[in-house]
Amino acid sequence: SKVTISFSNGPATYDNSWEIINNNNVKVKEGTQDNGPTEICLADGTYSLKGKDSAADGWNDNNNGGPSSSSTITLTDKDGVDIVSAWVGPQGTSEDTFSFSLKTCNAGESKVTVSFFNGPSISENSWEISIYNVKVKEGTQNNGQIEICLADGTYSLKGKDSNGNGWNDYGGPSSSSTITLTDKDG
Repeated sequence: SKVTISFSNGPATYDNSWEIINNNNVKVKEGTQDNGPTEICLADGTYSLKGKDSAADGWNDNNNGGPSSSSTITLTDKDGVDIVSAWVGPQGTSEDTFSFSLKTCNAGESKVTVSFFNGPSISENSWEISIYNVKVKEGTQNNGQIEICLADGTYSLKGKDSNGNGWNDYGGPSSSSTITLTDKDG
């Protein structure tokens, strides 16, 4: 699949770089913020996007100017749909990693992107998609964003918390984890 990597905004863009690493821990491609948008082809699979900062102060230069001044990176598929949308990368550190997957669907299936972000205690949070009470896919918040293929039908999405205190750890709705399902049209 063709993927476009775009960097935008932020101070000290010359410090910022990225790497895409496959599930065998092999670096597939790398670039810098100064390269501009970069197109690459990736096979179906799971990848890690590693954001790096050579000055080790993060893409927001240790919050110099606030979090809104951070550089962001976006990965877009061949149809223009965001795979990773405005990821802020490392903040106040030298590197951070985000996982994503690419999937080509068979005839009669539709691609759906499951995005699980934010909130405290992400290791406790998971999700499950089922049809007619049969589980077809599951994942955790640690998976970040993944693409799955689903046949036409009506599905159930179940959110789970292994600790039993909710996706917000009783911290109120503003601290809650969120999950989004997006079809190929965004």
